[in-house]
Amino acid sequence: MELKFQKDVMVYLKNIVGKMILLNERVHKLEKIMMSGFRATGTAFHQTKTCVKALANLQESTMEDLAECSGVIREATWN
Repeated sequence: MELKFQKDVMVYLKNIVGKMILLNERVHKLEKIMMSGFRATGTAFHQTKTCVKALANLQESTMEDLAECSGVIREATWN
């Protein structure tokens, strides 16, 4: 009777270990997917930041050009 119990326990433990190994593999796979997603998000953030900076610089330059042009027009029409 005890030998059968020990065999049953060993089979049960073997099944648990097999499930834990499978779960561990799935967790590692999920971790890789998540990390690649985080890297992609970081890259997209930096690209967006670069674009926003470029647009801000362009807008500032355009405002300076418009201010300069309006100043010239005022001077020319002042007389």
